[in-house]
Amino acid sequence: MEALLEHTKVIEETETVPLLQACGRVLAKDMIAGFDNPPFDRSPVDGYACKAEDITDASESHPVQLTVLEEIDAGQYSRVTVEKGAGGSDYDRRSYSERL
Repeated sequence: MEALLEHTKVIEETETVPLLQACGRVLAKDMIAGFDNPPFDRSPVDGYACKAEDITDASESHPVQLTVLEEIDAGQYSRVTVEKGAGGSDYDRRSYSERL
């Protein structure tokens, strides 16, 4: 990290620009939201949980097969513990055929 910082220029000057012209720029200070939106943790795309040890040796020529334990909608929480050889998936609210 020190080597990177040695070659990084500190930005000292700031300016105000309209939001639509701010593409590619860096904020002069942190922005912190006043509230969470949505009010729960969520992923905008499908996600999966599995044990790293189950997929460490997986490859295109050596695929692994996991058992799906459950499917949950966005905003829902799982109480399932993922054990060796199994996994869980987090789907959005679209039906299965809409996600294909």
